Amino acid sequence: MLNVVLPWLDTILYVPNSRLELRFFYKMSVFHDEVEIEDFEYDPETETYRYPCPCGDKFEITKFDLESGHDVAECPSCSLIVRVIYDPEMFAKMESVHVPSAQTLTC
Repeated sequence: MLNVVLPWLDTILYVPNSRLELRFFYKMSVFHDEVEIEDFEYDPETETYRYPCPCGDKFEITKFDLESGHDVAECPSCSLIVRVIYDPEMFAKMESVHVPSAQTLTC
């Protein structure tokens, strides 16, 4: 099992539970701001939303994170985080249903 030690916490996060434990950590954190998803720039190539951070870099959150219900964008260069305001239903994964094409029958 891989352990990740966070220097600013006296906690060890275990990979299988890391998302759950990070959500707990974020609930106890102070957000720099709350930003609507419409204010983020979307990069379709990486499926990542980005928003300017005061440090000069950009907060990032992926489409997969949003589909998973994750609402925290992180800056890769500093410790700031923002809460992303969005409609989870917009990012719910759509299940595709195969519909056979209509074929013309000749007799």
